[in-house]
Amino acid sequence: MASRLHGPVTTARGDVDVIATEHSMARLRGLTIRERVEAMVSIAAPEHREPLRCEARPLLRTA
Repeated sequence: MASRLHGPVTTARGDVDVIATEHSMARLRGLTIRERVEAMVSIAAPEHREPLRCEARPLLRTA
């Protein structure tokens, strides 16, 4: 899981219903941006969760 992409994304965020990793899955339909971020962070590898939250904070202030 990457905190940011450095190129164009061709799938709108509203088109993604479910994301699965080896750690769990997250249902994203109907969630706000903040809720989607937390759901995705919660299924990241445990050692990456806090760094992902830290990177998301400044972005969520403007969302």
